[in-house]
Amino acid sequence: MSEREDMLKTYLKNQAVVYDRLLAKGITFLSEDDIWTILQSELNLEYYEVIHAKLTDEKILEVVLDHINQNGLPLGKIEFDVDENDIDWLPETSDTLEKATLHKNGRIWVVHRSDADPFPSIPHAHNYQENYKLNLYTGELYRKTKLVGKMKKKELAELVEKINSEFPDIKFHN
Repeated sequence: MSEREDMLKTYLKNQAVVYDRLLAKGITFLSEDDIWTILQSELNLEYYEVIHAKLTDEKILEVVLDHINQNGLPLGKIEFDVDENDIDWLPETSDTLEKATLHKNGRIWVVHRSDADPFPSIPHAHNYQENYKLNLYTGELYRKTKLVGKMKKKELAELVEKINSEFPDIKFHN
């Protein structure tokens, strides 16, 4: 077995322990994939770097619980299919954008009822797989606080409409 396979096996074992601990605490809405994406987002890691971080089950649990405490419980998830042609990237030559990938099968946006971080808007959406924050008023896409792109108005309007229809208690401010 290679070193990389060993790291993946260890991570998956630790992740399973954390998943069981979360279930025991009554936190039933997170999947193993959600744990991975929370780690990626909170530790500022690229997708492939999570297993290289060599996180113990205690550290994984700490990061996930801190994330929940800071951001609140997600109301739910919305899968939103995005055609590559419907994304208007700004600026087109950015190195960071070259690393971003669009999944043709859709993106998952998470909107928290009460997010400790008001940036970039209240409310805003998180895409943990791609480490984006979306301003739900302007469509601007951020990584941390750096503007990296912009969703087209039509796609933003469809996303906001879907959020409003599925989660009417999320209030948008003018």
